[in-house]
Amino acid sequence: MRAEHLAKMGCLFVAILFSALPVKSETVSDWEYNVSNGVATLTDYIGASSAVTVPSVIDGIAVTSLGSAFRNQYRVNNVIIPYSITQIPDHAFSTCSLTNFTIPYSVTCIGKWAFSITKLRNITIPNSVTTIGEHAFWSCTNLTSISIPDSVTSIGDSAFEWCTKLTNVSIPNSVNTIGSGIFNQCKSLTNVTLPSSITEIPEGTFSYCPNLSNITIPRSVTNIGMIAFLGCTSLTNVIIPRSVSNLEEGAFSGCINLTNIVIPTTVTNIGKTTFDGCTKLSPETLKRIQEIHSKN
Repeated sequence: MRAEHLAKMGCLFVAILFSALPVKSETVSDWEYNVSNGVATLTDYIGASSAVTVPSVIDGIAVTSLGSAFRNQYRVNNVIIPYSITQIPDHAFSTCSLTNFTIPYSVTCIGKWAFSITKLRNITIPNSVTTIGEHAFWSCTNLTSISIPDSVTSIGDSAFEWCTKLTNVSIPNSVNTIGSGIFNQCKSLTNVTLPSSITEIPEGTFSYCPNLSNITIPRSVTNIGMIAFLGCTSLTNVIIPRSVSNLEEGAFSGCINLTNIVIPTTVTNIGKTTFDGCTKLSPETLKRIQEIHSKN
């Protein structure tokens, strides 16, 4: 948790530092930018090219931040950024037509909504990155694969929500926090490897992933959140590890093909709607659920 906190504070510190200093606005060639403390933050790309190379120096000033230069740039589909950039800021490429992008090894943070609603097909995150922000790849409906390195310690809420072509994801053990709904509505998702470092499968993590057919819940998990597996209609077998004590409301609701679920004696609380619509559960499993309900 300390590493995660420091990573987030690092990104926050950079944002506060640049917002607190005097800013001078400039326009040169294809770029509008601000200058503060001797470095440049790009604010808008005003060129006409669909393939753009971001300069490391502009008008003799080092470029250290992308700012919002590519937000809503519908014509831009390919961007190369320099090693002077250390973070992909919030909304950096949101709603642009980006299809190809390489994140340089200088980047440590991927901000909120950074690549949301782009046309990215695949992305490799370098092992310099520690934080993937909330909604970072939200609704990247062409994204089929993503590589997450073991430098990443936290993944924010809804980071991959509505990535409807994403099929397989492996989250490394370095990740100790995953946000709610990170794979919500990932319609093509069939398999996910969860890290053995997380203690919770948060609310809506796999909601409406109808092709998710296999999941191994790590032995570090103590809580399965609300609607975590809601509508996962391809799930047939689930083993709850002995580390788990709580299954929240709607956790497996709508898993209509779930036939076998192992509930250990460590589970002391099951929500009233946890297994709503799970009509194929065995009489033995239903009896076990009722026993736990009667004790609460």
